[in-house]
Amino acid sequence: MPSVVEPLSLDDEELRIVQNCAAVLPPRLRSAFLADFAQEMKTHPEHGAGLVSRVARAVAQRLQAQNAVSGRGSASTSTSARASAEALFRRQPSPSVG
Repeated sequence: MPSVVEPLSLDDEELRIVQNCAAVLPPRLRSAFLADFAQEMKTHPEHGAGLVSRVARAVAQRLQAQNAVSGRGSASTSTSARASAEALFRRQPSPSVG
């Protein structure tokens, strides 16, 4: 039975950063990117756009390097793995000003 995954809460700016980093990756690496990114972010009790950016870039670069070394790599993920990765993220609304 899969374990329950606690969603990672990101504000709009942080979500844009993650989406931009994922966009440069081949589609077959994106689920692995999201899962690795979320796992790394769970080690930081507090986060902001700077940390999200650093972690997302590092994870994307690591996956690209692994992919380059192994040719195409074995980063294809199953539907359940993709669903698990997507479940890690929950969009957090931006605070309203005014």
